[in-house]
Amino acid sequence: MNRRHFLQLTGAAGALLAQNALPAAACAAELPSSGPTGAGSVLDEKGLISGRTLDDLIARYRYDLFDDFLPFMDAHVIDHELGGFMTTADRSGKTISTEKRTWFEGRGIWVYSHLYRTLAPEDRYLEVARKSVDFMLRAKPANDAPWPSSLTREGAPMEDQGVLIAGKRYPTGGQVYDDLFVAEGFLEYARATGK
Repeated sequence: MNRRHFLQLTGAAGALLAQNALPAAACAAELPSSGPTGAGSVLDEKGLISGRTLDDLIARYRYDLFDDFLPFMDAHVIDHELGGFMTTADRSGKTISTEKRTWFEGRGIWVYSHLYRTLAPEDRYLEVARKSVDFMLRAKPANDAPWPSSLTREGAPMEDQGVLIAGKRYPTGGQVYDDLFVAEGFLEYARATGK
């Protein structure tokens, strides 16, 4: 089975099913037309995906998102005071650095705006996105310059430390890459708020 095809189908099914947009039977009806277990199908001969029913996958995706990932983010990554995301935390939740990476801000804005717009229209998710948008707008550089790759917790630009690959540092600041994530986050926030 093509792993990418499998991940796309199960990810899309999980997202739709997590919001109860489609019942499991309707989702199964959307599987490839080559038959429930034919070539191109994600179902095995027993009608399972990786040994699990669609209902099992839905329950797992809902648990992973709503009972594990989002509570961890809320407790250890989201900066509720100043806005934004301090993503350098270890598995126990200990903050290793309060640095905020521009591309993670864009990603976080997108995730929480999309979560609000499509899966769980709860004000607390939109508030997380709004605070990050406000944080980024306060840190916006003058003269249409790109955002710096890293910001302090308060939003001041940090010297570009680059990314370490195979023992060598490569600069990452001042590139459109970071700004594209911010643009996507702002776009999804606009979709979520209608502004």
